[in-house]
Amino acid sequence: MKFTTDPKVYAVGARGELRWVSSETVAQDLYGAGWNKKVDDIPDAFYTDYSFGTEIGAPTDFSPTTEMEDVADIETNLR
Repeated sequence: MKFTTDPKVYAVGARGELRWVSSETVAQDLYGAGWNKKVDDIPDAFYTDYSFGTEIGAPTDFSPTTEMEDVADIETNLR
């Protein structure tokens, strides 16, 4: 995802933690060749609804699958 006024693309982790994906190469390694079609623009009004974690500088820094498995459902993710 990205915010409308911020060019950075973030991976969404468990419990709303955003982690900046530092390059297109890393994004492609994590999400495939069509990674850019999976990016949603979020209004800046929601900026404070998230926390920010460390940058993802290599594919080994983040696992989308592990992040999804760490949260059983949306209610759990809100805690």
